[in-house]
Amino acid sequence: MRTARLTADLLARKGEARALADTYGTPLLDPILRPVPAPRPARPAPAASFRASCSLPPEEHRRLRILAARLERSVSELVREAVRAFLDEHRDDCACVAALARNEPATCCRGDGSGRACASERG
Repeated sequence: MRTARLTADLLARKGEARALADTYGTPLLDPILRPVPAPRPARPAPAASFRASCSLPPEEHRRLRILAARLERSVSELVREAVRAFLDEHRDDCACVAALARNEPATCCRGDGSGRACASERG
């Protein structure tokens, strides 16, 4: 079998290239042209969020995944909902948390930047 020779006849100047019929030698090898998919609608930019992680025992994780599937929601949505409920339940335990719940600026209860509640607020 003889190999093809690369010659100047195979080259095309920029902008002058054209498609050749049956380029691949057989229709079975011709590329399949697929329609261009419609552009996806733009998603609204999500609000700034932070990541947190926690460890769950396997059984709790399994129960959470089952519940998420049954409710057709993500595990993250269920965890965020549980965290919101917990924070709402403890809204009045700390002046900082209460101020943030009202969308007001808050400083640390202790005033030292540690974020720990002062002894009078711990009960």
